[in-house]
Amino acid sequence: MANGWRVVNQRQYEELTSAGTFVSTVEVTFELNGSGTVASVKIPQRLYSEEYVRAEIDRVASTMAAVENL
Repeated sequence: MANGWRVVNQRQYEELTSAGTFVSTVEVTFELNGSGTVASVKIPQRLYSEEYVRAEIDRVASTMAAVENL
C-alpha cells in the first residue's frame, strides 16, 4: 500500500517502558492519500529502517483504509 500513504513527520524520543527503563523510539506520522486521515506508528530505534517502517505503516494503513470503506 506504499502508494496509498505518505510520511508527514518523524520525531525521536525516549519512551519509558513498563520495566522502568527508557528506550529510544521514533514516532513516524503518516497520512492516507485520498482521505487525509493521519495516524502514527512507534518504532524502536534499534528497528528503525526504511524497510521496517514501510512494513509497519503498510500494516496499519491497510487496516485503516479497510475500516474507512465500511
